[in-house]
Amino acid sequence: ATEVLGSWRYGAKNNEYILSLDDQAELFFEGPHITAGRVFGALRVAGQWLEADVAPVGRDKVGSIRLRFARAEGTMVSNYMSLTKGEWGKDIIARRPPPPGAAPEPTPAGAPLALTAGATPLALEGAPAAHHAAGAQGGPPKEEDEKWMCILG
Repeated sequence: ATEVLGSWRYGAKNNEYILSLDDQAELFFEGPHITAGRVFGALRVAGQWLEADVAPVGRDKVGSIRLRFARAEGTMVSNYMSLTKGEWGKDIIARRPPPPGAAPEPTPAGAPLALTAGATPLALEGAPAAHHAAGAQGGPPKEEDEKWMCILG
């Protein structure tokens, strides 16, 4: 269970949530909420998920979060359910933040994209930001993505 403890980042703005243990070794979630600010909740096992009702300190529940550690990928999958919708939202994939002094964040869209093939560095000017994600997101590739997929293999 300790492999899930710590910080997890997700989204384009690198939002972050934290999983921690309290004094009684109970697992807790702390993360951002779009209207309530920081929310907190005690996680419990629910099948393959860890689930928590979340609320700001001293206020009523605003929703629920569920998390599942994807060990093979080293990522955390989460879904949020608001009180008003009553159903789980889309999968959100979180990753560990890089350790201090690690390589910089990925190149922003529109900047040259550096790839390596063996020991030979390759640079693609103007590569579309989502060229590598077309197949991974399940939708058909866009024409511009097909062009990059041909180049990349």
